[in-house]
Amino acid sequence: MSVVKSPNSVDDRPLTETNAEDPSLHVEDGLWLEDGNVIIQAGRSLFRVHRGILAAHSAFFKKRFEQTCINGSTPAVSGVQGLTINQDASKFRVLLLGIYDPNFYGSPPSKVSLRDTLIMARMSSKYSVDFLFQWAMNHLSLSFPTSLAEWDDPSKSTIDLTRATVSDYMEAFRTSIEIKAKWLIPAVLYDCLTFSLVDIMNTDTWRLHHHSLPSLIQAHAKHRLMDRRTLAFFAHLPDAACYSKDHCREVSKRWYLERLEGSANNPLSKLFRKAWDKYLQSLCDLCLKRCLERHQGTREEIWEGLPKAYGSENDWNALTSLKGNLPNHLKNFAAC
Repeated sequence: MSVVKSPNSVDDRPLTETNAEDPSLHVEDGLWLEDGNVIIQAGRSLFRVHRGILAAHSAFFKKRFEQTCINGSTPAVSGVQGLTINQDASKFRVLLLGIYDPNFYGSPPSKVSLRDTLIMARMSSKYSVDFLFQWAMNHLSLSFPTSLAEWDDPSKSTIDLTRATVSDYMEAFRTSIEIKAKWLIPAVLYDCLTFSLVDIMNTDTWRLHHHSLPSLIQAHAKHRLMDRRTLAFFAHLPDAACYSKDHCREVSKRWYLERLEGSANNPLSKLFRKAWDKYLQSLCDLCLKRCLERHQGTREEIWEGLPKAYGSENDWNALTSLKGNLPNHLKNFAAC
């Protein structure tokens, strides 16, 4: 019988004719191909696919199939080679769809799912499918950028983040660490930290992996301090040349108090938000210009210090250079 066992195999039981007839196993619709020449069991699911296609795209499977040929094994299930891997079936399905189905990638202006992109990033790195890893990295890098200008232009994001939850962002944080994509971490972590610490600690990612998520509590405390820094422009109102100081002073005082009560824990947010229109429109032109300039200056300072504030040893320039050297990143990751 021919069985390729990965280092992370489910158990020592081979995928034999008898095992394949186990009623608890089920065939995956759309990925049971009649002309396939390898049957892969992941969890309780069976996939019938093609050795040649997997070997052409995945260094992991290429090596496993070569080992089988050297060992001179015989087929396991109806003349088809059997392979058991220790892998969640739904995640393995995403990887196979990426290899087999061109529609998986979608086309503009449609956006891809954050969860599917994170699964693809982890799976393609684990099984060394470089073109899918590149695909996932391109999407993640556009959605979690390394410059404030890109951050301020969400239209360039190719991932739909409109319904992203704290759990999604925590998974993005964990994935960025696992795949060693350091340039993603500051922007991803920023999005995580806009949520309360209670919300973060209630996620499955925190409960299962908090030991591998370094300094997140300290980062959350620093993030809250950043939010306070964005209030600094109020100290410069009214402007020295203001021609209606009493009015602008009263407007800025009411705005400041409301801002304290309604902190969104989002220090990089812009002032031009519907909630603040009544105050912005009430200031004189000089005070409006002063507060916008001061606030933008604070945003730029916060952005520049984001990596170090979150515990990175690299600044944005170093992180951006890592993003631009993805081919070497792939080689280094594969060597780990």
